[in-house]
Amino acid sequence: MAQMKTPPLYAHQKESIKILARSPRIFDTSDPGCVDSMTEYLTPQGWKYIDRYTEGELVAQFHPDTREIEFIEPLAYIKKPCETMIAISPVRGTSQLLSPEHRVLYYKPDNSWNECSAQEFMEALHKIGASHFKRKFCTTFSVRNTTRLNLTDAEIRLMVAVIADGHFPSSTNRCTVRIKKQRKIQRLRKLLKQANAPFIEKQCGGKDPEFQIFRFAAPCRQKTFDELWWQASQRQLEIIADELPHWDSTQDPRPSAGTRFSAFDKASADFAQYAFSAAKRTASVSVHTREREGRRDIMAEWVVHACANDKMPGPGKKDRVHYASSTDGYKYCFSVPSTYLLLRRRGYIFATGNTGKTRVEIEDFAKQNKKVLILAPKSLLESAWGNDIKKFAPQLKVSVAYASNREEAFKAAADVYITNHDAAKWLAAQKEAFWKGFEVLIIDESSAFKHHTSKRSKGVAKIAKFFPIRRLLSGTPNSNGVCDIWHQMLLVDDGKRLGKSFFAFRSAVCTPQQVGPQANMVKWEDKPNAETIVSALIRDVTIRHRFEDCVDIPANHQYSVPFQLNKKHAMLYKQMEAASILQVKNKTVTAINAAVLYQKLLQVSSGAVYDDAAGYTLLDEDRYELIMDLAEQREHSVVFFSWTHQRDQLIKQAESRGLTYALIDGTVTSAKRRAEIVEHFQAGFYRV
Repeated sequence: MAQMKTPPLYAHQKESIKILARSPRIFDTSDPGCVDSMTEYLTPQGWKYIDRYTEGELVAQFHPDTREIEFIEPLAYIKKPCETMIAISPVRGTSQLLSPEHRVLYYKPDNSWNECSAQEFMEALHKIGASHFKRKFCTTFSVRNTTRLNLTDAEIRLMVAVIADGHFPSSTNRCTVRIKKQRKIQRLRKLLKQANAPFIEKQCGGKDPEFQIFRFAAPCRQKTFDELWWQASQRQLEIIADELPHWDSTQDPRPSAGTRFSAFDKASADFAQYAFSAAKRTASVSVHTREREGRRDIMAEWVVHACANDKMPGPGKKDRVHYASSTDGYKYCFSVPSTYLLLRRRGYIFATGNTGKTRVEIEDFAKQNKKVLILAPKSLLESAWGNDIKKFAPQLKVSVAYASNREEAFKAAADVYITNHDAAKWLAAQKEAFWKGFEVLIIDESSAFKHHTSKRSKGVAKIAKFFPIRRLLSGTPNSNGVCDIWHQMLLVDDGKRLGKSFFAFRSAVCTPQQVGPQANMVKWEDKPNAETIVSALIRDVTIRHRFEDCVDIPANHQYSVPFQLNKKHAMLYKQMEAASILQVKNKTVTAINAAVLYQKLLQVSSGAVYDDAAGYTLLDEDRYELIMDLAEQREHSVVFFSWTHQRDQLIKQAESRGLTYALIDGTVTSAKRRAEIVEHFQAGFYRV
């Protein structure tokens, strides 16, 4: 494959960079590029509409260099208002409905890849015409996974035949196949012999003597390509794609022609498309209605059209790429480490970009030759910032600091230092000489510092004075009300626009509402038009493509935050997994069988392990810091736990941060007390 070129900047990114060049203090709350609700994302169990995402699900991220996919938990799930989108809808080959700023991934004739915004894609096509527009969409992939079907190659091929033409007359694996076509009869005999499966074959009597009947024990009792089949390895998918044309398919004898596979079960058609696409055969799914043989009712028939090769479709004529209305008034997307996704719309698969704002900042500070400090969520330190700097500014030396290596990381010579939000407390304790040379402060997901009373917010406010250039990034700057903006803006401009007193600001934009029986049970409600007025006050230092979204955050915002064990914690996990024994703090913990080992591994991964005396030894607190980081970013949170050590660590974190909390577990036996806790939480008195 040809060497990848650095993707060009989008129009809105160029505009943002111009704004950054004019002002050293900026609050970037730009919108992400997204797709419509009719777009599907790929899970390990099949396709699912993106507006029906469930927190914790895995999604397929795409790697454009290798054209591989892997299933990961997304860094974030985005849903935002959007009325006008751009449709890329040629007669065949692809179907995409994208927000104008969405990152379109395309390939050129030399197999190199690049990207541009949907808006730029449309404008370029309309300008030069389809005949000169050499930009194609990737529709195939290979699977980077560790799962596989517990079947031999021969058994997999036999099961393809069983699913196509077999039936099970009893509750056992005994299968009957009744077929007429000679090519199928010969094929089934061959597959049965290759699988070493004993079988009985006889000619059908009566009115159907041309039919042949086979009876044998199938490798498993299945009649559809259900969720189990999606666990197939890359090699097994290639075997399935090779066998499918022999069954429930029509195949043109010409080498360049493709395959038409049909099924009366949508799940089977979806899996067939998945297998063909993984075998580098471009495939689409469509639905037709026809009268099924031997029945009077009309049946829905799902048809997979698989090309004979890896054919990349283009956008078609320029009038097929145009403005269109959003399907439901919203746009949706995921954020993943590779920054690319595998999606499907109207039966057509396509690889495309995801959301992200890091590049604008990287382009800006890479030119300035200035020392940079980046504060970001733990999950984004390397997956987003580290990877993007390698991609867009590889000449810069980067040092990533975690709690375990913080001092060493900051002693290392580097251009850019990246660390997590909670490091603000450690950084605030450093002497003034520590900050010599630093000029640029970037805070990603700055809403983590919206509460001015938290220790880390106080810490970052203390160090901000050392940075003449400050950038804050947030897609949801005021998700819990206009007061969330105040401390973030204080970090930007030292109180120039919204004042230096939080209480004076709150009194100006909010009114107090009594929410409980006690005098101090008060909730502050935003005054009418408060967000609009505040937005106007900070407009000159705000980057907001689609500014109106800043004051109209959707009620439903879902995302997942992956957690990775640090080196010491991971070593303890591997020790327990390998030896079923763990030595920690003069205690020996053993697992006498597989069930106990499974439970102990769950405990270890959660940060503690229990001994025979029912006590526990704490191994790591990172998980609970992260959980309470998330809770601290919100006005109210409900946190669930399973073990005693989890409860203890959550309480410890809440108390150290000054968060009001209430606990409901087995120790709270009074129904009245439980009801009282819920009532006060609903009224806004408790944070967690």
